[in-house]
Amino acid sequence: MIIWNFGITGRKAGMHAFLDKNRVSAVTAAAVILAALGLYNYIFTGIYSVNIVKCLRDPEKYDKTLVEVGQDARVLDTGEDGFIIRHMNTKIKAFYPKTGSGMKAEKAARGSYVSVLAVFYKEGYLEIERFHIHKHRKYKIFISLAVAVAFTVFFFCFYRFDAAKCVFRERNA
Repeated sequence: MIIWNFGITGRKAGMHAFLDKNRVSAVTAAAVILAALGLYNYIFTGIYSVNIVKCLRDPEKYDKTLVEVGQDARVLDTGEDGFIIRHMNTKIKAFYPKTGSGMKAEKAARGSYVSVLAVFYKEGYLEIERFHIHKHRKYKIFISLAVAVAFTVFFFCFYRFDAAKCVFRERNA
């Protein structure tokens, strides 16, 4: 039984299925929708387009700009007043706010992954407004990888790829 051949059987099966006008239209429509969503995100959520690297390249332009540092930021060192994070191969100091907002109750440990919403200052540091510690992130990554590997192994136990026809076929028992 053929399970994947672009939905076309017989003479047009395989690579010739790319020439099917309905498929080309569907793929084009999906690409246009995806591009429109990307444009919408860029226009209406400007906070996500500013990152630490841009801020450090032109500190005067991005002074007192709200910056979101994603969950791939890792704490390198900690102190009483804040911590140093590495994000996108850039190290930057992040200070807790001076107003005593109670944020110091949960401190980030060295090596932990954090998300930070902070204000960038031209002197080259961040003042934290909010942050979240991603506990057990390493374990979540390993579990996801194990599931992906197991799925791939089970898939290829039941199906084989026929390169001549560019299809996956069930393995014969």
